[in-house]
Amino acid sequence: MMEDLDVQLVSTTIVNKCLVVPIQVELFDDTIIQLQSEILDKIQKEDLRGVIIDLSAINVVDSFLAGKLREIGYQTVLMGVDTILTSLKPEVAASIADMEYDLGNVIMARDQDHAFQIIDSNSKKII
Repeated sequence: MMEDLDVQLVSTTIVNKCLVVPIQVELFDDTIIQLQSEILDKIQKEDLRGVIIDLSAINVVDSFLAGKLREIGYQTVLMGVDTILTSLKPEVAASIADMEYDLGNVIMARDQDHAFQIIDSNSKKII
């Protein structure tokens, strides 16, 4: 029951053909797994150009979350869509670097505006 409540707190929206995932709660393992499934389902059902995951409310990225973010990045690329993480706090960025987490195909951006610029730039390269 608690997991269902957590997933509901992670609401997604589509803006300019991009799935925007503003994470405003600390993610439990079950929550990130359910969110991963939801992201992949929306890519399959919608004509999306990218997935933007806003981590501004995240204070800690552990190995499980880092691994799931990497998986999401790889899975979305296989489905033809880039994943961009935005708005990392300096201490979270430092932690990811210190732990040498490999985020693979995930693209990093300063904020959501920067993420949209990257997606627009990548879309122009494909044409």
